[in-house]
Amino acid sequence: MSPLYARSLVDYLRERGIDPTGLFDEPQLALVESTDASARMPLSAWVRMFDQAIAATGDADLALRVGAAIKPRHYGLLGYVAMSCATLSEAIDRLERYEKIVGEVSETRLLRRGDWAELHWRAPFDAHPPLVLAQSSLAGWVSYSRWLLGRDDLVCQAMFAYPTPRSLRAYREVLRCEPHFDAAFTGLRFPAGWLDFPIVQADAELNALMDAQARALLSEIAHEPEPLPALRHVISRGLAAGRTTLRDNARPLGLSPRTLQRRLDELGIRYQSVLDDVRRRHAERYLADPNKSLAEIAYLLGYSEQSAFTRAYRRWTGMAPSRAR
Repeated sequence: MSPLYARSLVDYLRERGIDPTGLFDEPQLALVESTDASARMPLSAWVRMFDQAIAATGDADLALRVGAAIKPRHYGLLGYVAMSCATLSEAIDRLERYEKIVGEVSETRLLRRGDWAELHWRAPFDAHPPLVLAQSSLAGWVSYSRWLLGRDDLVCQAMFAYPTPRSLRAYREVLRCEPHFDAAFTGLRFPAGWLDFPIVQADAELNALMDAQARALLSEIAHEPEPLPALRHVISRGLAAGRTTLRDNARPLGLSPRTLQRRLDELGIRYQSVLDDVRRRHAERYLADPNKSLAEIAYLLGYSEQSAFTRAYRRWTGMAPSRAR
């Protein structure tokens, strides 16, 4: 995910007189405050930062408050694309199109159901995502939409596919609407007519410029020479089944092991490096799910023993997965 988005937590703490250097280690803080638009940090690190901040502040609903305080700069280029669009519908279209600029925080889909519109939020991994991700995302959507439209009076329905918490007070205060839990989806529900509402700072010329920059940045983030994207996908699908060797994964690509090896050699890339990178990315996502044990994660990553996963994770990050979690 983009460190710009993660910085929303750090900025929130600083604005309230809480020194983040006392909560997060120096390398982590340096990454969060990076000015590199293409920089990335693990999603599990973002969840871990929230856990640390919640423990320090005692505020179980901190993610809601951080989301509600989000600024255009935290969305990076995506934020400026949205604020220069003509209507809310166009802004949501850009969110769906360019959300990977912010990172693997969500996969957004807009659905129209008669007189109502639903903006669905889903974390881009199979496990039930940590609540802090949903809280920060939905609160950010609500707050930013009101700001974009200059309509502080808008009240939507906030839906959470999570169990009802003991107290709804923070949800009502921050979202200024009645939240619905145990819902069929996580996201927002609002009158479809809102989609035609104009954006206050709409600027067609600026939007064309921002849109071009967003396309270029998305391409920079997503671009990989063939056969790497397909190979990563095949490796991901076969991990839990133990299909981890070059020979295992050449066949689904329609290549012989020798041809796949030759193509990787031409790119100066070792197969083991690709396998390690795919495993590491999945490990970060799985570690963000407290319902998955380390033994289960090891199995899902194609390791025969938890100890093998622990050694690999220590080699990738310098720490044991139990400490990272």
